Amino acid sequence: MWGLGALSMRFVTSIQQHISIFISHSAENNDEAQHYEAILKGVGFSAFQYGHGLHPGEHIGEVVHDQISKCHFFLLLVSDHSLISPWVQRELGLAVALREQNRGYKPVIIPLYAKNAGWRASGKRPTTFITRDFKTGKKREPFDLSVRGLDKYASPRADSDDGLISFMRPHILVTRVDDF
Repeated sequence: MWGLGALSMRFVTSIQQHISIFISHSAENNDEAQHYEAILKGVGFSAFQYGHGLHPGEHIGEVVHDQISKCHFFLLLVSDHSLISPWVQRELGLAVALREQNRGYKPVIIPLYAKNAGWRASGKRPTTFITRDFKTGKKREPFDLSVRGLDKYASPRADSDDGLISFMRPHILVTRVDDF
């Protein structure tokens, strides 16, 4: 007979494949984006970053819009390059707009701070990220980076890859009520 712990873990593992993650990054951070994609897919999540996953003939804008529209988690790889990338700003703008439409529910936006970022020398991370309308490119209200993000290079124990996975993994709360 299955123990409750084994049964719930099996359920959580089978559910993970239905949790979709979009990894937004600049081309210069493709190696880090591929790292996150590999670890997330390795534990059963459905992850997408446009360095992979596009097929010949597909229009990148449509594919990216579709992937962001259906993702549960939006990972924003914050780097010197992504901060100034109009494309990343549009992706983030779409994610923010979708969150507003979904009353703050989804996608959950998680900033991930890049390894080779210029601000590391000063110790001052950026506090905002420009957002743009996905279709028009017009600037929107900046995204506040004071939300809890992950920086495994500054806090390796607290913000490890395992911590990221644990945060995104579904959790089941089981209680027992005895009726006498």
